[in-house]
Amino acid sequence: MTSNTAPAAQAVIVRHEHAELLELPAAAFRLLADSGTTQGALGVNRLSLGTGADGAKPHYHARSWELFYVIDGTMEFLLDDRLSIAGLRSGRHG
Repeated sequence: MTSNTAPAAQAVIVRHEHAELLELPAAAFRLLADSGTTQGALGVNRLSLGTGADGAKPHYHARSWELFYVIDGTMEFLLDDRLSIAGLRSGRHG
């Protein structure tokens, strides 16, 4: 068995009304936790996009990971040079 030597992380709880809201032309973006809050592990956002709306332009995060959980519909992700589709209608949940 291997032991985990990473420092213990604390739970992060953000209530909907406390999340920072950024209004975008075709989306609503709520910042739930940034890499400073998660000890550099990841950034957590809730992004609601309208049908056919574009998300962020291709970009890279040097200090943390991004995690996506598709609640409804489908979303296309460009990962390096590969297009990946996730969501309820794609057969790939999450």
